[in-house]
Amino acid sequence: MWGARSGWGVRGAQPGQSFTCGRGGRCTLDVAGRGLSALDRAKIVNFSTDCTGEPQEAGFFKSLLIADPAPATSSTSARFSLGQVTAGGVFKVCYCASLDACNSLEAFNHQAGQLEVLDPLSDLSLFSSTVASITVQVQSRLQGMASRIRCAISEYEPSFMPNGADIANGLSPIGLGQGEATEDTVDGANYVEMHFKTFVNPSQQYRVWCVESSAQSFILPQTPGGVLITTPADLQAPRLRVFPSFLWPQASFYAELYNVYAEAVSARRLAFTEVKARPNVRKTKPLVVGDLTLKIRSNGLRHRQNYLEHLAEYGYAVVPQVLGAQELQVAEDLLWDFLHAEAAWQRRAPDTWTDDSLARLGQPWRGIINGRGVGQCDLSWFIRTRAKVQQAFAGIWGTDELITSFDGINVFRPWHAGFSKTEGGWFHVDQGATQQGRCCVQGLVSLYDQNERTGGLVVKPKSHLRHQELCELSKGGEDFIGVPEDHPLLELPETLVSCRAGDLVLWDSRCLHCNTPASDMPDRPRDELLRACVYVCMTPKAWCPEKALEQRRKGYELRVTTSHWPHRHVMGFGWAKAGRLCLEEAPLERRRLIG
Repeated sequence: MWGARSGWGVRGAQPGQSFTCGRGGRCTLDVAGRGLSALDRAKIVNFSTDCTGEPQEAGFFKSLLIADPAPATSSTSARFSLGQVTAGGVFKVCYCASLDACNSLEAFNHQAGQLEVLDPLSDLSLFSSTVASITVQVQSRLQGMASRIRCAISEYEPSFMPNGADIANGLSPIGLGQGEATEDTVDGANYVEMHFKTFVNPSQQYRVWCVESSAQSFILPQTPGGVLITTPADLQAPRLRVFPSFLWPQASFYAELYNVYAEAVSARRLAFTEVKARPNVRKTKPLVVGDLTLKIRSNGLRHRQNYLEHLAEYGYAVVPQVLGAQELQVAEDLLWDFLHAEAAWQRRAPDTWTDDSLARLGQPWRGIINGRGVGQCDLSWFIRTRAKVQQAFAGIWGTDELITSFDGINVFRPWHAGFSKTEGGWFHVDQGATQQGRCCVQGLVSLYDQNERTGGLVVKPKSHLRHQELCELSKGGEDFIGVPEDHPLLELPETLVSCRAGDLVLWDSRCLHCNTPASDMPDRPRDELLRACVYVCMTPKAWCPEKALEQRRKGYELRVTTSHWPHRHVMGFGWAKAGRLCLEEAPLERRRLIG
């Protein structure tokens, strides 16, 4: 029941009342008036027909010609049950008071108001896509209901018109996936993420059907063909023998899966080259500590040309001390607030830092955390809104009108305390053949010192100048390009980018890079993390199309984590379980960086 808008009447039902119902659901009318009783009746007729001029059988409902009052009837209100509404439009509510016989046409000579039956769902469209899920946006006229939207997806048109039960069962056996909204249906835009039973294909047409749980007989669309959606052309999936389920802890194929997953900064619309199963992950050879980085450590933003020149020549640079001592303390507290809330980790309690809990957040083998809404958590926004972080990116692009990525974070657990070493050696670039020149500079702010005893980011200096050689490996428009083990670029020397707590590390997206574990025995306490950093990337707002800006605004409210691209590939990854954020209530600095 959606309710009525009414005033106060005299004996009988108050005229001029307005009622709304959702098509496909069970509807009740709360009629207001005076002297109402359980003997009263209501009849629904076409709006163009007079209440006394139409026989009962010509009324709106086929299965229930006259609405019966529910037990909640009182002298000032009567609740009528209409059963399941199957047609839509605007109709008259004809009323028969208890003093009448209610069995003749003339008895229903009082019009209590009008009933509008609305389609509960409309305008289904693709909102985002990952390699294993698709999220659709569905408009609804429902509100105030403790009900949710469910959707199912298939590649083929079924031989039958799906019903609510079919959608709830994922269109078995032809369906590819299904999902349910994480929040109750609202009047306006709603979002449903459907998880696939296989990898999502690029440029593939799929068919989607949705139903609102309070209106089970209304299916969107009202045709067996479903709503056609097409996935992005640059979305590619790994070619694995088995489809990985993140609900399978300690699955034997985790290592193979992580061999093809990219860093969190490019993990949303991932593009993969073919990866063959290998018994062991390739071990990383000992690394050269970044002496060139150390030489510019004493240069702050007042000498910003140094970091800009180093970035242009070598493909990476370090901007020292973008966070002060107090800011570092705040950032570390926010880090542990997130880890405790989302994974039940406790500071200085390594026994709580389990593989299973880290798997719920992201990729344990690489330390990447891109799930549970980390891209919109307080830690991520604290880093993005630091003045020196923004100044560094403003120096790169020559403008302070910037938008930020909704990146994730990275943590290394202390392997000398019994945890597995973080995987290394998976060199890649995050800029494909369709983007030439410097289009993006990625970054991270480290909360701890990083060196050969902790591990961290490793780069191949000057590899960004040979980006075109990698573009030949790019298939289609993908940005993530993994480097084959026999590629000549891997012969370039590699450097561990050492930095101190509070430093901003920058690297050109064309520069070969990856994470690496520590090459020497760690010297940090066994109950402390070896590494914790927050990924951040900013580009000029002028580069971002309006459609992408709109997706960014919606993504903020849905607590979406994205790739490192602020102005491209604005797609959700690792949505939070918490409620929506309100963009209008966000601090001004956040709204400016969202765009």
